[in-house]
Amino acid sequence: MKAPSNLPRIPLRIDEDDQDFISIDSLPPEYQHLAMPAAKISFRSDDYVDIISQTIKFGRFTLRTHEVYNKEHAIMLIPYTKIELLALHFMAGGEVVAEITDNGPYMMAKREMTLFKLEPSAHKAPMKPWDNMFSFHINITPEDLAELAMEYPELAAIVKKTGQKGSAPVNAEPYHINLACTDLIDAICNCKFVGKQAEVFMHRCCLELYFNFAAQDKLEDEPMRVFPLYVSEKLEASIKYLINVTNEKFSMAKMAVLLDLGTQELREAFIDSFFMTPEHFHFQRQMIQAYGTVTTSAESLEKVCTSIAMNNVNEFTTLFESYFNCSIPIIRNSQ
Repeated sequence: MKAPSNLPRIPLRIDEDDQDFISIDSLPPEYQHLAMPAAKISFRSDDYVDIISQTIKFGRFTLRTHEVYNKEHAIMLIPYTKIELLALHFMAGGEVVAEITDNGPYMMAKREMTLFKLEPSAHKAPMKPWDNMFSFHINITPEDLAELAMEYPELAAIVKKTGQKGSAPVNAEPYHINLACTDLIDAICNCKFVGKQAEVFMHRCCLELYFNFAAQDKLEDEPMRVFPLYVSEKLEASIKYLINVTNEKFSMAKMAVLLDLGTQELREAFIDSFFMTPEHFHFQRQMIQAYGTVTTSAESLEKVCTSIAMNNVNEFTTLFESYFNCSIPIIRNSQ
């Protein structure tokens, strides 16, 4: 059923913000905990809605978040962009049926992600009274994604799918925001870094989110594997375990024993559920932990290295600087 055409229209810019930016202290106290220190923040409050929008640019990416708190009236959000872009969109909270200008209605529900190809245009997204929505999207131009794919071949397949004309989702059906993605989104939203330190850290997190989407998209035509309940119910525990053992060398056998599962069935279920190997997730968490230590302490590289169960400082430095695409001295000396 179509939403009434006379609803109050609330513009919501997707590509960047054209409102006046405010300081964190200028936000109402109940919203200040949402602010990322590295972000430019804008705030709209009227009789219909409160909207906190945040913008962070780093490398080829622009991160945009929108916290929308509707009030007692139904409204019509009008998301719009002034430039052609790709937006990897994560519906972290709430749900909405978006009327994409060239492509009709598209349901966006909580814990789902979609890559949108958007041309300069406006869209519609009705919201019911008292509905809330948390929208988190990573924007990049098609040209920049093509250049990024030259460096990271994992992205090449999705570049080929973004050449269609008009505004439309690239993936026919939304993909799941799995726990590996949630961990990265939390790392970004809770990031206390500013300046160059924030840019380097967030760029890698956003790159990993694009990798995860690409891995899901690669298997879109494959039938979903169903694992026994005794396996699937322990997958969240496997993620938590790996987060908590960054100070140990990765051991598939040890994790399987602790979770009382077979090594092969755990590995297959992990990859099918989180679209990466458990080794890569463990390494990712080690790098995130090391980044925090490098930026917030004067610990020697030897101590940083041993804190994540690595023994060779030169090897650690090479891996770290390759992962974040930035040298440790630049990261340490930047703000």
